[in-house]
Amino acid sequence: MARDFEDHCWKDIVDEEILEIYQPYRREVRVGRNPAVLAIDLYNKAYQGGNRPVREVNRLHEGSCGENAWKAIEPTRALLAAARKAGLPVFYTTRHADTDGVRSAHRRMGAETEAHYHIKEELAPMPGELVVYKERASGFFGTPLIAHLRKAGADSLIIFGESSDRIQYTLANCCKPIPGDDVFGFVTTGEGLKIHRTNCPNAARLLANYGHRVVKTKWAKNKEISFLTGLKIIGLDDVGVIHKITNLISGEMKFNISAMTIEASEGIFRGNIKIFVHDKDELDELVERLTALPGIEKVDRYDTE
Repeated sequence: MARDFEDHCWKDIVDEEILEIYQPYRREVRVGRNPAVLAIDLYNKAYQGGNRPVREVNRLHEGSCGENAWKAIEPTRALLAAARKAGLPVFYTTRHADTDGVRSAHRRMGAETEAHYHIKEELAPMPGELVVYKERASGFFGTPLIAHLRKAGADSLIIFGESSDRIQYTLANCCKPIPGDDVFGFVTTGEGLKIHRTNCPNAARLLANYGHRVVKTKWAKNKEISFLTGLKIIGLDDVGVIHKITNLISGEMKFNISAMTIEASEGIFRGNIKIFVHDKDELDELVERLTALPGIEKVDRYDTE
């Protein structure tokens, strides 16, 4: 029986033999003996508009985190107090309003002042705590943060704040994950974090060869974003069956169809349909309802190109 090889998301798809072979790479997952604390973007801009729903405050104050930011104030104060009491080094990130044309993100930004990027008073740094000014979304990109962490002797990092739950990522084209899929994050060398399904064709190779670059990942709920996925449908080529399929998808369940191809031969049709869904729950419901239609023999998901 192989020893536990970290508490990673691959345990349900990597067997004991592979875990045993890669035991020499085993390392303890923990907060180190000398952790540091990094507070991400606790600036005034994140709190604009008050303790109200994010969607509401963003109409007037783009970039505000609304009620989420305000609810986090007291837990954040408690965390900072505990860190300081324990003597941990505390670091902050923010930015200047004027970055000489360098943009940290592609979103539209209105008129801003330096006060927007001052750390909120209740969470402000104490004398001697370093504030790192960045020009990109990441506080590690093009800043001396790493050098200061090394100087402080930090062997691990506790990260929290305005952007710590919104890491920039892309969805891997090899498996096209959608919210609800079991996924893991893979830190690439030049394309940031990529999200893969745990049953991705490349999962075993990435997990076995690059385990140190794999991070646990879970979906945040967001019903405003749609994801493209595909279904392969096989059934009897009866009159009206295609109408029943499209009526269910577009008419009853209100999904947008991106593309559809149908081929029929010897009384059997095979269809490929690309659709936009919000998450796996919606997709699973659609598959179940399609399978229940008269004449439908099989419905499978496939990865769109």
